Amino acid sequence: AGVTPMTGPLKVEIDLYPPDARVRDVDNGMKPMLDALQHARAFRNDAQIKRLEIEMRGIVPGGKAIVRIGSYERHEKEA
Repeated sequence: AGVTPMTGPLKVEIDLYPPDARVRDVDNGMKPMLDALQHARAFRNDAQIKRLEIEMRGIVPGGKAIVRIGSYERHEKEA
């Protein structure tokens, strides 16, 4: 489909919108979601992800996830 995978270290931000009010663990779907993004060629390997932020948001009928992927640059204080 003409997709060029991102290269280098990456940061990934994910907003999760559950379909209903049932209690959910924020981390349960992360590995399958990251594997699916790799399979879709968003990046070459999920080992490129150096920073991952996940936030559970409000209820949306049917549920949804918004994913933002960008280059990761290590800050001096993190070195």
